[in-house]
Amino acid sequence: MVVDLTCNRECLQYSRPNYFFFMIFDVLPKTDGNPDYPGTAPIIIALRKGFDQFGAAHAAKNTSLADEIYQDILTNTSGLMKNIQDNCGNVVSKLEETGFTANKTKGTPAPLTGKVLNVNSMALGGQKMKFEYQGDENAHFYLARIRLKGGTDADWVMNGRSENQTMLISSGFTHGLDYEIQICGNGTKGAGDWSDIKSFLVD
Repeated sequence: MVVDLTCNRECLQYSRPNYFFFMIFDVLPKTDGNPDYPGTAPIIIALRKGFDQFGAAHAAKNTSLADEIYQDILTNTSGLMKNIQDNCGNVVSKLEETGFTANKTKGTPAPLTGKVLNVNSMALGGQKMKFEYQGDENAHFYLARIRLKGGTDADWVMNGRSENQTMLISSGFTHGLDYEIQICGNGTKGAGDWSDIKSFLVD
């Protein structure tokens, strides 16, 4: 069985300084203008714009805005990886010429990602919420759904995506109301099980 190559996603879990060093000095110089990956140009433009916006927010000590921008940066990084995976021709050397490394293939696809555990919430003010949780190595990204506390299954609304085990949600909430959230991991074989329901108050 031929297993499609995928980019190692460990950089999405790096500390922010290590992530920026890796991307700015390793990945972007090898990917920007690479004739093997012409479709990456818009993503790289968005990444560079995000880097500038993050730097400005960080310099202004606007931590909440910097966190939101960083989540967008990670989402664009995931998009860059997807583009590279789709266009590398399943050739390791071609994928790794971008600065990313390929996950080792073992002849079988990665298993289904497991249930997300230990969802914790933090109110950031201004109807913004931060969630932290535990996933596994088979999750490529995470999705969230929310509803008012006590709602039915028909009331769930998709709201939130993250490339790592921290998620910021800044829309869809009303101050002073109680909500519920579930988060699931998504990987090569699709979505895993939703987490247990976590209740939280929007400040």
